[in-house]
Amino acid sequence: MLALTGILFGLVAALVDLKPRVDENFFFSSDDPQFQESKKIGERLPANSQLILSVSSSDISSEHYLERLQRMTEQIKSIQSVSGVQSLAVGPKNFADAEASPLWRRLLIADNQRSSNVVVLIQSKETEGLIHHVEKIIHEFDEKDFRIRIAVRYGYAALEISLAANMVLA
Repeated sequence: MLALTGILFGLVAALVDLKPRVDENFFFSSDDPQFQESKKIGERLPANSQLILSVSSSDISSEHYLERLQRMTEQIKSIQSVSGVQSLAVGPKNFADAEASPLWRRLLIADNQRSSNVVVLIQSKETEGLIHHVEKIIHEFDEKDFRIRIAVRYGYAALEISLAANMVLA
């Protein structure tokens, strides 16, 4: 019996490839719905730098909110260092389309539906001009029922400008 076990072990070692393989399905199957959704987001939003604005209101599906968001989105798109913008006003056909789509809902609509995101794709490493333009647009559009908050990426860019300014002064 021991001899038979040794022979079987030898055959397995000789005939079976025991080298580990790491391929695209090692961690996540390419058929996984979450993986596919993440891939769609990656295709729509390339890996450039991003700035995310959160715009809150008592009713983000209202015509007033969506029209104001459209005007703000267009102004942000006109900034030279911006390569693209996604918001409820640009991307989904309308609010109902955004709500119905797992991609748009996850990317653009907050869980409590009291705010939506404006995703700004930045093509340039030069952030100082971008920040000044965005601050100006926020100042123009921010009002009681259209509150605009800037995500963390902005904080890093502002810190970068501050550090650069301090280095010049030193």
